[in-house]
Amino acid sequence: MKPAEVLLGISGILIAGSILLSSPHLAGVALFLLTYYSSIRLSLKGKGTVVMSFPQEARELERIRVPTTVEGRFKIPGIVRIRINGRDVEGDEAEIRVNPNAIASLLLSFRPLRKGIIEPKVEAVFMDLSGLFKMPLEIQGIKPLTVHPSPSKLAVAGKIRRNPNAFMELEKALGMGIETFEFEELREYIPGDELRRIDWKATSRFQKPIIKVFKKEVPAEIKILLNVDESFRRELSGKKIDYLTLILSQLIAYFSHHGHRLDIIAYNDKGVVKVIRNAGDPRKAILQLELKPLQGKPQLIPSVGHSRKALKAFLKRLGRIPLTGIEEAGRRVSNDSYVIVVDDIGLHPNELLGTVREMEKRGCRVVVLYPNPLYFLSLKDVNPEELETIFRGYIGRKRLLKKMYPSLRIIELSPQDLLPKVVERL
Repeated sequence: MKPAEVLLGISGILIAGSILLSSPHLAGVALFLLTYYSSIRLSLKGKGTVVMSFPQEARELERIRVPTTVEGRFKIPGIVRIRINGRDVEGDEAEIRVNPNAIASLLLSFRPLRKGIIEPKVEAVFMDLSGLFKMPLEIQGIKPLTVHPSPSKLAVAGKIRRNPNAFMELEKALGMGIETFEFEELREYIPGDELRRIDWKATSRFQKPIIKVFKKEVPAEIKILLNVDESFRRELSGKKIDYLTLILSQLIAYFSHHGHRLDIIAYNDKGVVKVIRNAGDPRKAILQLELKPLQGKPQLIPSVGHSRKALKAFLKRLGRIPLTGIEEAGRRVSNDSYVIVVDDIGLHPNELLGTVREMEKRGCRVVVLYPNPLYFLSLKDVNPEELETIFRGYIGRKRLLKKMYPSLRIIELSPQDLLPKVVERL
């Protein structure tokens, strides 16, 4: 209940008591209170304005000072109370005395809690010195504020994976090993993560879902099916580095470091060309596979098989049609294996899909690492007449990827997922 309402209530009680008790003293006190109430209420006239000087930019979590001026055109002295608040703001509340027709100045401060564009809210009221009545004031100078990340928060945020590593995502998709209670890192939420792993404190701090990642303690045996055909190699060739070599080096270095055993089955369009058991050293594996950069234009538009799948599969079982390289490689994978296929889904989508399904029927967990050739193109080397082909390839590959996603676990790679310096150090 407001103080003015309390005062009126007391006056009413005193008047009623004076009538019932025939007491002139109670009536006198009630009359005094009503006179005081009326004098304050009638004198509370005029207007006031609060002018604030907000900056245009600020830093996240750092306190900002706002010079404020109160222009009072009231007939009585009073107190002006100002408060800065908002969902994304932690602000101060201050009071200052304002005399009739006078100007008062004060310094407020607040702290933005997130980066981006925020709009602080300000509340200002004028009260008489007794605190009986309040009057809202007009506020000027409030404007949106651009908040930049603070250095302290950037240092903490640097510990969190903004873009989860493709190979961490690969390990998650394979579901290898058993997780321990030993904490490993924080990273952003990936669709499919369990909600119970969300770190709510970090999520609140960074305004996006953050999950906890725990270490794996059970090593696994992994089969890497690697396409080394020229049609695939040309897609990944670069002026300074062969990206297929880089992908394979990272796979071997990463999973060997975490205690997993790797076998490599390399194939081309005709069949299996090399099998490497227990590949733990990236350099030795690269030398054994004799991988060298190749020149040429990649196949941007994905292939589409036109033969009847059922008839083709039946003839292959009879040995009338030879197996392709990826199909033969899939036959060499033992049951219940963890399998990583490094290939372009656009070169032979039907054979790739059929091989993966056949391995999954035998209890294998399969993930396809798909280096999209469109991401490996150098725009400097693209001629204007090739733009139509690139666009058709982009549309065709997006449709193919969307079509194959429900049936395959696919991780799309680009040069940004490959870190040459990391592999060189390993």
